[in-house]
Amino acid sequence: MKLPKTTLATAASPTAGSVTPDDRIEQSRLAQRRADKWLIAGTLLMGANVPGILGLPLFLWGLRLLRQASKAGLSVRPIMVTLIGYLVILDAGLNLQGWILDMIGNHTLIYRVLYTAIGNVMDGGYFWHYNQLWIGGASAPGEKSWEWACILVVFPMRIAAAIAFLQMKRWGHQWLLVTCWFGVVIWVGYVMNMTEYADIRFAGIVFPVLGWWVFDVMYITPFLAIPYLHTVNREIFSDDEKSMSASNADVESSGESAGDDLPPGTTKQWAGMHNWLKRGIMVCLVGLVIEGAFTLPFLAVWYGYPTLSFRDICSELMKVRYSNESLECRYPYPFPGPPINGAPEGAGITTAKDQWGIQPVPQYPRLGFRELVRIHDQRIARQKAEHDAATPHP
Repeated sequence: MKLPKTTLATAASPTAGSVTPDDRIEQSRLAQRRADKWLIAGTLLMGANVPGILGLPLFLWGLRLLRQASKAGLSVRPIMVTLIGYLVILDAGLNLQGWILDMIGNHTLIYRVLYTAIGNVMDGGYFWHYNQLWIGGASAPGEKSWEWACILVVFPMRIAAAIAFLQMKRWGHQWLLVTCWFGVVIWVGYVMNMTEYADIRFAGIVFPVLGWWVFDVMYITPFLAIPYLHTVNREIFSDDEKSMSASNADVESSGESAGDDLPPGTTKQWAGMHNWLKRGIMVCLVGLVIEGAFTLPFLAVWYGYPTLSFRDICSELMKVRYSNESLECRYPYPFPGPPINGAPEGAGITTAKDQWGIQPVPQYPRLGFRELVRIHDQRIARQKAEHDAATPHP
């Protein structure tokens, strides 16, 4: 999809005396809206995890349209503002999705497989005594407190601020800065929680510590956004209804960025840093898409799919988690689940093996690649042999 040549030529031509400032603002608005349709569609798909790989090309196409419009002389949103705004929405949306499901969807089959598998691979907080709390979900110390705080306060604030930031609102820039510092607080607090309760989080885990960092390092959005938010020229943001086009046009006409061919809001002093931040943001964006698209297929294959069904994997992980071969994953679980409708799945189970001290150390074994298949087949063979031995021969 290309911007109309007549629009681009008219905007860029110095002899187009018939083009009024209002016409130019309208052309810029239409070009921005055209690009945003692709950017929004791409972000929605990228936030859906597995389909995210389909959303990335749509998002990149939207960036291309935006760059075309900017080169044609139209006053559109700077690329850095676009990248930061949409990445913050994607980051907060993925975190909201995961933690809301841990609150209210913890007894769905796909979630019991996906998140207990993630827990067993890289973060034992989502495997140790999973679904034993009255509300269900992760039982790791402090985890539910982080979830409540971020679901009800931090992530909705970040998404609202990012939307206003993309609209080039002054308050959007201010509040995105505030909520990004909230993100730094969350990062520091969460990493310290993981460190303090390292025995619960990493004992018996397939890829302890390193696996968690590889998975979560792509969520460092606040650390990349804060330097830009502190150094961007705030004059490009306005509370005017036509803020995006009008404020960009004012900055461009002032000659602050034009002399060095810099994007609106970027001064010569910070141009190098902004370029490096842009590269880092693109790496995080692509990383989040790849992570979301391939984590579930990777975990499914690692734990035995398609030899084992999702229900089999759920049951096998439950047997390992509670050291009890008699347990089976209940499916379907009565809607709406705990705490509204009965006790959680793990309530009353006392067979889990933990070494109790200042903090418990889980004693479940570390699972290798498709080891659940071997464990499942050996148990079935043993049970068959026991049944045959107990059956009297004629």
